[in-house]
Formats: sequence, C-alpha cells, structure tokens
Amino acid sequence: MDSQVRRPTEEELNDLAKSFGLNFSVEESKIMHSQVTSLMSSYDIVAKEPDCYDGVDVKYPRTSGRNPSKSENHYNAWARKTHIRGASEGDLVAKTVVIKDNVCIAGV
Repeated sequence: MDSQVRRPTEEELNDLAKSFGLNFSVEESKIMHSQVTSLMSSYDIVAKEPDCYDGVDVKYPRTSGRNPSKSENHYNAWARKTHIRGASEGDLVAKTVVIKDNVCIAGV
C-alpha cells in the first residue's frame, strides 16, 4: 500500500476552486496549494493503518453488517447497519445505539 496520500497539483486545486466559482490569483493559488499539501500529512498517518482488523478477537457476536436501505436511511446518515448481541444485563440491554462512523468496530 502506498503510505502517502497523493497531493493535488496546484492546477487541480485551481480547477476545483473554479468549479465553486472562485478564482485564485497566482499568489493565492500558491498559498492555497502550500496549505492543502501541508495538511495532508495527517492523511498519511491514516493511510499507513491496516484497512481491516480481521482476526481480532471480539467479545460479543456480531454480523458483518450491510448498507441500510433508502427506506431505513431517509437522510443518508448511516454508513453501515449491523447487529451486535451484547451483554445479557446492564443499562444497554434491549437498546438501540448508534456508533459514529469514525469508530472502528471489529468484524464490521
């Protein structure tokens, strides 16, 4: 896997800006390109992480999940729908919860 996320060229950034009705001067274009490419080092850290966590031991059984149907996901707010059978007692028994999509869930 490539450990570095591809940086956009100055021309690509200008084209994107134009698609939003923005026109950068030469100086603004150089500043914007410098800012965007420097921020992308954060993405390099994420890109070095493994794509999945297969083989991780899980405490509670779960399904690998599925994409929610349009009727379940009116606002397109869900990335994945799954079922994790949790503890048989406690505050969350028989509750439905949502986990933000930036949290990794083993096996899903």
